[in-house]
Amino acid sequence: MATDAEIREAGYKYIPQQQYLQNPFVLPTSTEEEDQLGSATGSGIPYTNAFTGGGGGGPLSTQNLMTGFGTAITDRQAKLNEMNRPMRPERRTANYNQPGQGVFTPAEQPTFKRSIQDFIYDKVPYIDRPQSYEDIMTKGYQKPTGRGLPTIFNFMNKMGIQNFASLPQSDQAFITSQKGYTGPTVFGQIGSNMGHSIDPFGKNVESMFGNYAEGVRKDYEKLSDYFGSEKFSKKYGDATLTLNEETGQYEFTGVDPRVVGTKLDPNYMNKMNLARYNFRKNQINKQEGIKSDLGLIDEARAEDIRQTQGRIDRDETNINRATERGQAINKNEGVGTVNPTSAYGKDQGYTGGSANPHTQSGWSGSTKEKMAYGGRVPFFYGGIATAL
Repeated sequence: MATDAEIREAGYKYIPQQQYLQNPFVLPTSTEEEDQLGSATGSGIPYTNAFTGGGGGGPLSTQNLMTGFGTAITDRQAKLNEMNRPMRPERRTANYNQPGQGVFTPAEQPTFKRSIQDFIYDKVPYIDRPQSYEDIMTKGYQKPTGRGLPTIFNFMNKMGIQNFASLPQSDQAFITSQKGYTGPTVFGQIGSNMGHSIDPFGKNVESMFGNYAEGVRKDYEKLSDYFGSEKFSKKYGDATLTLNEETGQYEFTGVDPRVVGTKLDPNYMNKMNLARYNFRKNQINKQEGIKSDLGLIDEARAEDIRQTQGRIDRDETNINRATERGQAINKNEGVGTVNPTSAYGKDQGYTGGSANPHTQSGWSGSTKEKMAYGGRVPFFYGGIATAL
Protein backbone atom coordinates (compact mmCIF):
# COMPACT_ATOMS: atom_id res chain seq x y z
CA MET A 1 0.00 0.00 0.00
CA ALA A 2 1.38 3.39 -0.94
CA THR A 3 1.70 6.16 1.62
CA ASP A 4 -0.14 9.47 1.19
CA ALA A 5 3.17 11.18 0.42
CA GLU A 6 4.01 8.62 -2.30
CA ILE A 7 0.57 9.09 -3.85
CA ARG A 8 1.03 12.88 -3.99
CA GLU A 9 4.56 12.53 -5.34
CA ALA A 10 3.25 10.30 -8.15
CA GLY A 11 0.89 13.09 -9.20
CA TYR A 12 -2.40 11.80 -7.80
CA LYS A 13 -3.20 14.93 -5.81
CA TYR A 14 -6.99 14.47 -5.85
CA ILE A 15 -6.97 11.06 -4.11
CA PRO A 16 -8.24 11.29 -0.50
CA GLN A 17 -5.96 10.15 2.28
CA GLN A 18 -5.75 6.40 2.69
CA GLN A 19 -7.52 6.46 6.06
CA TYR A 20 -10.68 7.78 4.39
CA LEU A 21 -10.78 5.20 1.58
CA GLN A 22 -12.81 2.02 1.86
CA ASN A 23 -10.18 0.22 -0.23
CA PRO A 24 -6.53 1.30 -0.06
CA PHE A 25 -5.26 3.05 -3.17
CA VAL A 26 -2.47 1.20 -4.98
CA LEU A 27 -0.17 2.99 -7.35
CA PRO A 28 -0.49 1.51 -10.85
CA THR A 29 2.56 -0.27 -12.16
CA SER A 30 1.49 -0.29 -15.81
CA THR A 31 -0.82 1.67 -18.05
CA GLU A 32 -4.53 1.01 -17.78
CA GLU A 33 -4.66 -0.19 -21.34
CA GLU A 34 -2.05 -2.87 -20.72
CA ASP A 35 -4.10 -4.25 -17.85
CA GLN A 36 -7.55 -4.02 -19.33
CA LEU A 37 -7.44 -4.67 -23.03
CA GLY A 38 -5.11 -6.23 -25.58
CA SER A 39 -4.05 -4.51 -28.73
CA ALA A 40 -5.51 -4.98 -32.19
CA THR A 41 -2.92 -7.65 -32.88
CA GLY A 42 -3.82 -9.68 -29.82
CA SER A 43 -0.90 -8.93 -27.48
CA GLY A 44 -0.82 -6.48 -24.60
CA ILE A 45 -0.26 -2.86 -25.55
CA PRO A 46 3.27 -1.84 -24.67
CA TYR A 47 3.84 1.55 -23.13
CA THR A 48 4.30 4.11 -25.87
CA ASN A 49 4.37 7.87 -26.04
CA ALA A 50 2.93 7.82 -29.55
CA PHE A 51 -0.16 9.52 -28.12
CA THR A 52 1.56 12.43 -26.48
CA GLY A 53 1.75 14.76 -29.46
CA GLY A 54 4.41 15.06 -32.06
CA GLY A 55 6.06 18.42 -31.96
CA GLY A 56 9.76 19.02 -32.50
CA GLY A 57 10.38 15.87 -34.51
CA GLY A 58 9.18 13.62 -31.68
CA PRO A 59 6.71 10.74 -31.89
CA LEU A 60 3.67 11.23 -34.07
CA SER A 61 0.30 11.68 -32.38
CA THR A 62 -2.55 9.30 -33.13
CA GLN A 63 -4.27 12.13 -35.00
CA ASN A 64 -1.24 12.50 -37.26
CA LEU A 65 -1.13 8.75 -37.83
CA MET A 66 -4.80 8.56 -38.70
CA THR A 67 -4.56 11.63 -40.93
CA GLY A 68 -1.64 10.01 -42.74
CA PHE A 69 -3.65 6.81 -43.10
CA GLY A 70 -6.63 8.69 -44.57
CA THR A 71 -4.44 10.59 -47.02
CA ALA A 72 -2.65 7.43 -48.18
CA ILE A 73 -5.80 5.38 -48.84
CA THR A 74 -7.53 8.32 -50.56
CA ASP A 75 -4.55 8.92 -52.84
CA ARG A 76 -4.38 5.24 -53.76
CA GLN A 77 -8.05 5.12 -54.75
CA ALA A 78 -7.72 8.30 -56.82
CA LYS A 79 -4.73 6.87 -58.69
CA LEU A 80 -6.53 3.58 -59.39
CA ASN A 81 -9.66 5.37 -60.58
CA GLU A 82 -7.62 7.55 -62.93
CA MET A 83 -5.63 4.56 -64.17
CA ASN A 84 -8.77 2.56 -64.94
CA ARG A 85 -10.86 5.43 -66.28
CA PRO A 86 -11.85 4.87 -69.93
CA MET A 87 -10.21 7.39 -72.22
CA ARG A 88 -12.47 9.71 -74.19
CA PRO A 89 -12.51 8.65 -77.86
CA GLU A 90 -9.42 9.81 -79.71
CA ARG A 91 -10.06 11.76 -82.91
CA ARG A 92 -7.85 13.24 -85.57
CA THR A 93 -9.57 16.58 -85.10
CA ALA A 94 -9.08 18.64 -81.99
CA ASN A 95 -12.68 18.21 -80.88
CA TYR A 96 -15.46 15.72 -81.35
CA ASN A 97 -19.21 15.93 -80.99
CA GLN A 98 -20.33 14.23 -77.81
CA PRO A 99 -23.37 12.08 -78.73
CA GLY A 100 -26.69 13.23 -77.35
CA GLN A 101 -25.39 16.46 -75.83
CA GLY A 102 -24.79 18.62 -78.85
CA VAL A 103 -21.54 19.99 -77.46
CA PHE A 104 -17.93 19.75 -78.52
CA THR A 105 -15.55 18.16 -76.06
CA PRO A 106 -11.77 18.22 -76.41
CA ALA A 107 -10.41 14.92 -77.60
CA GLU A 108 -8.25 13.19 -75.00
CA GLN A 109 -4.76 12.00 -75.75
CA PRO A 110 -3.22 9.58 -73.22
CA THR A 111 -0.35 10.95 -71.20
CA PHE A 112 3.00 9.21 -71.36
CA LYS A 113 2.39 7.72 -67.89
CA ARG A 114 -1.03 6.44 -68.92
CA SER A 115 0.38 4.93 -72.10
CA ILE A 116 3.03 3.07 -70.12
CA GLN A 117 0.45 1.83 -67.60
CA ASP A 118 -1.92 0.63 -70.32
CA PHE A 119 0.90 -1.18 -72.08
CA ILE A 120 1.99 -2.94 -68.89
CA TYR A 121 -1.48 -4.03 -67.78
CA ASP A 122 -2.85 -4.83 -71.22
CA LYS A 123 0.17 -6.28 -73.00
CA VAL A 124 2.67 -7.66 -70.47
CA PRO A 125 1.87 -11.26 -69.47
CA TYR A 126 1.12 -12.20 -65.85
CA ILE A 127 0.38 -8.62 -64.71
CA ASP A 128 -3.25 -7.81 -63.87
CA ARG A 129 -4.79 -4.37 -63.66
CA PRO A 130 -5.62 -3.57 -59.99
CA GLN A 131 -9.19 -2.68 -59.06
CA SER A 132 -10.32 0.23 -56.93
CA TYR A 133 -13.00 -0.39 -54.36
CA GLU A 134 -15.50 1.40 -56.63
CA ASP A 135 -14.66 -1.15 -59.34
CA ILE A 136 -15.43 -3.98 -56.94
CA MET A 137 -18.69 -2.30 -55.92
CA THR A 138 -19.97 -1.90 -59.48
CA LYS A 139 -18.34 -4.81 -61.31
CA GLY A 140 -17.52 -7.30 -58.57
CA TYR A 141 -14.08 -8.59 -57.67
CA GLN A 142 -12.15 -10.08 -60.55
CA LYS A 143 -9.55 -12.61 -59.47
CA PRO A 144 -6.05 -12.14 -60.86
CA THR A 145 -5.60 -14.62 -63.67
CA GLY A 146 -2.00 -14.01 -64.58
CA ARG A 147 -3.13 -14.78 -68.13
CA GLY A 148 -1.85 -18.32 -68.12
CA LEU A 149 0.36 -18.36 -65.03
CA PRO A 150 -0.81 -20.66 -62.19
CA THR A 151 -1.71 -18.37 -59.28
CA ILE A 152 -1.54 -18.76 -55.53
CA PHE A 153 -5.28 -17.99 -55.46
CA ASN A 154 -6.08 -20.98 -57.65
CA PHE A 155 -3.87 -23.18 -55.48
CA MET A 156 -5.61 -21.97 -52.33
CA ASN A 157 -9.04 -22.59 -53.89
CA LYS A 158 -8.07 -26.19 -54.68
CA MET A 159 -6.87 -26.66 -51.10
CA GLY A 160 -10.12 -25.23 -49.71
CA ILE A 161 -8.33 -22.30 -48.05
CA GLN A 162 -10.28 -19.07 -47.62
CA ASN A 163 -8.83 -16.20 -49.59
CA PHE A 164 -9.82 -12.73 -50.70
CA ALA A 165 -11.85 -14.03 -53.64
CA SER A 166 -14.11 -16.02 -51.29
CA LEU A 167 -15.01 -13.06 -49.05
CA PRO A 168 -18.36 -11.22 -49.29
CA GLN A 169 -18.37 -8.43 -51.86
CA SER A 170 -18.87 -5.80 -49.15
CA ASP A 171 -15.77 -7.03 -47.28
CA GLN A 172 -13.74 -7.09 -50.51
CA ALA A 173 -14.71 -3.49 -51.27
CA PHE A 174 -13.98 -2.31 -47.72
CA ILE A 175 -10.57 -3.98 -47.54
CA THR A 176 -9.62 -2.52 -50.93
CA SER A 177 -10.71 0.93 -49.74
CA GLN A 178 -8.32 0.68 -46.77
CA LYS A 179 -5.17 -0.21 -48.72
CA GLY A 180 -2.26 2.13 -49.32
CA TYR A 181 -0.84 2.93 -45.87
CA THR A 182 2.40 1.23 -44.84
CA GLY A 183 3.23 2.95 -41.55
CA PRO A 184 4.27 4.13 -39.09
CA THR A 185 1.96 2.73 -36.42
CA VAL A 186 1.41 3.44 -32.74
CA PHE A 187 4.18 0.93 -32.14
CA GLY A 188 6.57 2.77 -34.42
CA GLN A 189 7.72 1.79 -37.88
CA ILE A 190 7.26 -1.90 -38.59
CA GLY A 191 10.46 -2.88 -40.34
CA SER A 192 9.24 -6.28 -41.55
CA ASN A 193 6.14 -4.86 -43.22
CA MET A 194 7.75 -5.04 -46.70
CA GLY A 195 5.41 -2.42 -48.11
CA HIS A 196 2.17 -4.26 -47.30
CA SER A 197 -0.81 -2.19 -46.22
CA ILE A 198 -1.43 -1.86 -42.49
CA ASP A 199 -3.46 0.49 -40.33
CA PRO A 200 -2.17 2.93 -37.67
CA PHE A 201 -2.76 0.32 -34.96
CA GLY A 202 -0.53 -2.28 -36.60
CA LYS A 203 -3.26 -4.51 -38.04
CA ASN A 204 -2.56 -6.00 -41.46
CA VAL A 205 -4.98 -4.79 -44.12
CA GLU A 206 -3.59 -7.18 -46.72
CA SER A 207 -3.57 -10.77 -45.57
CA MET A 208 -3.49 -13.96 -47.61
CA PHE A 209 -5.58 -15.90 -45.11
CA GLY A 210 -7.36 -13.34 -42.92
CA ASN A 211 -10.31 -10.98 -43.32
CA TYR A 212 -9.40 -7.44 -42.27
CA ALA A 213 -13.04 -6.30 -42.44
CA GLU A 214 -14.05 -9.00 -39.98
CA GLY A 215 -11.04 -8.18 -37.81
CA VAL A 216 -12.17 -4.55 -37.63
CA ARG A 217 -15.65 -5.63 -36.55
CA LYS A 218 -14.28 -7.91 -33.84
CA ASP A 219 -11.92 -5.24 -32.53
CA TYR A 220 -14.75 -2.70 -32.38
CA GLU A 221 -17.00 -5.16 -30.55
CA LYS A 222 -14.19 -5.96 -28.11
CA LEU A 223 -13.71 -2.30 -27.25
CA SER A 224 -17.47 -1.68 -27.00
CA ASP A 225 -17.92 -4.64 -24.67
CA TYR A 226 -15.11 -3.43 -22.42
CA PHE A 227 -16.40 0.15 -22.19
CA GLY A 228 -19.84 -1.15 -21.28
CA SER A 229 -18.66 -3.84 -18.88
CA GLU A 230 -19.27 -4.12 -15.16
CA LYS A 231 -15.50 -4.15 -14.67
CA PHE A 232 -15.23 -0.74 -16.32
CA SER A 233 -18.12 0.76 -14.35
CA LYS A 234 -16.66 -0.49 -11.06
CA LYS A 235 -13.43 1.33 -11.79
CA TYR A 236 -14.85 4.53 -13.30
CA GLY A 237 -18.33 4.79 -11.81
CA ASP A 238 -20.79 6.70 -14.00
CA ALA A 239 -18.31 7.49 -16.77
CA THR A 240 -20.17 6.96 -20.03
CA LEU A 241 -18.94 6.83 -23.61
CA THR A 242 -20.52 9.81 -25.39
CA LEU A 243 -20.17 11.38 -28.83
CA ASN A 244 -18.77 14.90 -28.68
CA GLU A 245 -20.77 16.73 -31.36
CA GLU A 246 -18.12 19.43 -31.75
CA THR A 247 -15.15 17.13 -32.29
CA GLY A 248 -17.02 14.17 -33.77
CA GLN A 249 -15.09 11.91 -31.38
CA TYR A 250 -16.30 9.65 -28.59
CA GLU A 251 -15.12 10.46 -25.08
CA PHE A 252 -16.12 9.72 -21.49
CA THR A 253 -18.57 12.01 -19.73
CA GLY A 254 -19.96 11.78 -16.21
CA VAL A 255 -16.44 11.47 -14.84
CA ASP A 256 -15.93 11.98 -11.12
CA PRO A 257 -14.98 15.70 -10.78
CA ARG A 258 -12.20 14.77 -8.38
CA VAL A 259 -10.24 12.95 -11.12
CA VAL A 260 -11.09 15.08 -14.17
CA GLY A 261 -7.85 16.19 -15.79
CA THR A 262 -5.69 13.86 -13.72
CA LYS A 263 -3.98 10.63 -14.58
CA LEU A 264 -6.99 8.80 -13.11
CA ASP A 265 -9.37 10.38 -15.61
CA PRO A 266 -10.72 7.54 -17.80
CA ASN A 267 -10.13 9.74 -20.83
CA TYR A 268 -6.44 9.74 -19.91
CA MET A 269 -6.19 6.15 -18.74
CA ASN A 270 -7.90 4.86 -21.90
CA LYS A 271 -6.64 7.31 -24.49
CA MET A 272 -5.16 4.58 -26.70
CA ASN A 273 -8.33 2.54 -26.50
CA LEU A 274 -10.41 5.67 -27.17
CA ALA A 275 -8.32 6.53 -30.22
CA ARG A 276 -8.67 2.98 -31.49
CA TYR A 277 -12.41 2.97 -30.76
CA ASN A 278 -12.97 6.19 -32.72
CA PHE A 279 -10.88 4.85 -35.59
CA ARG A 280 -12.76 1.54 -35.66
CA LYS A 281 -16.12 3.32 -35.35
CA ASN A 282 -15.36 5.28 -38.52
CA GLN A 283 -14.40 2.04 -40.24
CA ILE A 284 -17.66 0.40 -39.12
CA ASN A 285 -19.56 3.36 -40.57
CA LYS A 286 -17.61 2.86 -43.81
CA GLN A 287 -18.58 -0.82 -43.91
CA GLU A 288 -22.23 -0.01 -43.31
CA GLY A 289 -22.12 2.64 -46.04
CA ILE A 290 -20.64 0.14 -48.50
CA LYS A 291 -23.36 -2.41 -47.70
CA SER A 292 -26.03 0.26 -48.17
CA ASP A 293 -24.51 1.40 -51.48
CA LEU A 294 -24.29 -2.19 -52.72
CA GLY A 295 -27.97 -2.61 -51.88
CA LEU A 296 -28.81 0.50 -53.92
CA ILE A 297 -26.64 -0.73 -56.79
CA ASP A 298 -28.44 -4.10 -56.73
CA GLU A 299 -31.83 -2.36 -56.66
CA ALA A 300 -30.87 -0.12 -59.58
CA ARG A 301 -29.56 -3.12 -61.52
CA ALA A 302 -32.75 -5.08 -60.82
CA GLU A 303 -34.87 -2.13 -61.90
CA ASP A 304 -32.83 -1.76 -65.09
CA ILE A 305 -33.34 -5.47 -65.81
CA ARG A 306 -37.06 -5.13 -65.11
CA GLN A 307 -37.41 -2.19 -67.47
CA THR A 308 -35.33 -3.90 -70.14
CA GLN A 309 -37.37 -7.08 -69.82
CA GLY A 310 -40.54 -4.97 -69.98
CA ARG A 311 -39.42 -3.44 -73.28
CA ILE A 312 -38.55 -6.88 -74.63
CA ASP A 313 -41.94 -8.24 -73.57
CA ARG A 314 -43.78 -5.31 -75.18
CA ASP A 315 -41.84 -5.65 -78.42
CA GLU A 316 -42.44 -9.40 -78.45
CA THR A 317 -46.16 -8.88 -77.83
CA ASN A 318 -46.41 -6.38 -80.69
CA ILE A 319 -44.66 -8.83 -83.03
CA ASN A 320 -46.96 -11.69 -81.99
CA ARG A 321 -50.06 -9.54 -82.45
CA ALA A 322 -48.92 -8.51 -85.93
CA THR A 323 -48.19 -12.18 -86.68
CA GLU A 324 -51.65 -13.14 -85.48
CA ARG A 325 -53.14 -10.65 -87.96
CA GLY A 326 -50.85 -11.88 -90.73
CA GLN A 327 -49.03 -8.56 -90.95
CA ALA A 328 -45.41 -8.59 -92.11
CA ILE A 329 -43.13 -6.27 -90.16
CA ASN A 330 -39.99 -6.98 -92.19
CA LYS A 331 -40.38 -7.87 -95.84
CA ASN A 332 -37.21 -9.98 -95.66
CA GLU A 333 -38.76 -12.30 -93.07
CA GLY A 334 -41.72 -14.61 -93.15
CA VAL A 335 -44.69 -13.85 -90.92
CA GLY A 336 -44.65 -17.21 -89.13
CA THR A 337 -46.99 -18.05 -86.27
CA VAL A 338 -47.37 -16.77 -82.71
CA ASN A 339 -44.53 -17.93 -80.48
CA PRO A 340 -46.13 -20.23 -77.85
CA THR A 341 -43.18 -19.82 -75.48
CA SER A 342 -43.78 -16.06 -75.13
CA ALA A 343 -45.99 -14.54 -72.44
CA TYR A 344 -48.49 -13.49 -75.12
CA GLY A 345 -48.46 -16.90 -76.78
CA LYS A 346 -49.09 -18.70 -73.50
CA ASP A 347 -51.84 -16.28 -72.52
CA GLN A 348 -53.61 -16.70 -75.87
CA GLY A 349 -53.38 -20.50 -75.80
CA TYR A 350 -50.87 -21.17 -78.59
CA THR A 351 -49.08 -24.51 -78.59
CA GLY A 352 -46.97 -26.67 -80.87
CA GLY A 353 -44.76 -25.77 -83.78
CA SER A 354 -41.03 -25.18 -83.69
CA ALA A 355 -38.50 -22.38 -83.59
CA ASN A 356 -37.81 -20.73 -86.95
CA PRO A 357 -35.25 -17.90 -87.13
CA HIS A 358 -36.51 -16.91 -90.59
CA THR A 359 -39.86 -15.61 -89.33
CA GLN A 360 -40.59 -12.36 -87.56
CA SER A 361 -41.96 -14.17 -84.52
CA GLY A 362 -39.12 -16.67 -84.48
CA TRP A 363 -41.66 -19.49 -84.66
CA SER A 364 -43.79 -21.44 -87.13
CA GLY A 365 -46.45 -24.15 -86.97
CA SER A 366 -48.14 -23.20 -83.67
CA THR A 367 -51.91 -23.50 -83.27
CA LYS A 368 -54.32 -21.73 -80.98
CA GLU A 369 -56.61 -23.33 -78.46
CA LYS A 370 -59.98 -21.93 -77.47
CA MET A 371 -61.44 -22.09 -74.01
CA ALA A 372 -64.39 -24.48 -73.69
CA TYR A 373 -66.22 -26.01 -70.76
CA GLY A 374 -63.76 -28.25 -68.99
CA GLY A 375 -60.63 -26.50 -70.25
CA ARG A 376 -58.80 -25.69 -73.45
CA VAL A 377 -59.79 -27.74 -76.46
CA PRO A 378 -58.22 -27.20 -79.90
CA PHE A 379 -60.61 -26.24 -82.70
CA PHE A 380 -59.63 -29.27 -84.78
CA TYR A 381 -60.84 -31.57 -81.97
CA GLY A 382 -64.28 -30.00 -81.99
CA GLY A 383 -63.88 -27.62 -79.09
CA ILE A 384 -66.53 -24.95 -78.66
CA ALA A 385 -65.56 -21.33 -78.27
CA THR A 386 -67.81 -20.57 -75.32
CA ALA A 387 -69.53 -22.54 -72.62
CA LEU A 388 -73.34 -22.50 -73.06
